Amino acid sequence: EKQATRKAATANKFSSEAEKTVLGWMADVDAAYELVEGWSVNAFFLWLSGDSDFEKLNSTRLNSYIAVLPYITKTDIFFNGGMNESASARALSTSGINGHGVLAPGAGTKWSPVKDVLELELGWALLLAESVNPQYAKSRVYGWELNFNTDWTATSWLDVMLQADFFKTGAFFEHPEDWDPYGSAKRVSEPNPWRVMLGADVHYN
Repeated sequence: EKQATRKAATANKFSSEAEKTVLGWMADVDAAYELVEGWSVNAFFLWLSGDSDFEKLNSTRLNSYIAVLPYITKTDIFFNGGMNESASARALSTSGINGHGVLAPGAGTKWSPVKDVLELELGWALLLAESVNPQYAKSRVYGWELNFNTDWTATSWLDVMLQADFFKTGAFFEHPEDWDPYGSAKRVSEPNPWRVMLGADVHYN
């Protein structure tokens, strides 16, 4: 998908405005195969263009894909999918972390041991920055994410959902322990976020 060129205003350190020409790209490929009735496997590859010069306030071009967030919910933490998807406030956002884009191969499996009653889903994705500036990030690896979701139709008006997520942060998030500008300090990374959520969906005919 080719994103239309537009003008965007951004404030620089002198509180003045600089115009940026925005041109972003996106590609999303999905494949699924049913092994037996009620059990399927799937794979995907997602590309969201990024910008290596996003931190440069004087740059005049922005190549990061911009869309309404959450726009693609491939994973529950990084892309804010899962149970939070329907409750998220919509806002324009650049792709990836700080506009550096996303390259994300992933795979998963879905099993329905009791048709139309119980569904179990497991998914995994590797998350990479599409483009980075070595001056600000030493690696393109955002990390990897593992998601587990269940949906149990308890009655005709009640669904019970369980969601468990884990995100292993990669070297993209590493920084000097004491923010040493000369890079001599020990490098540390951000904590690995995880969560377990229980939800209910009440609906009426």
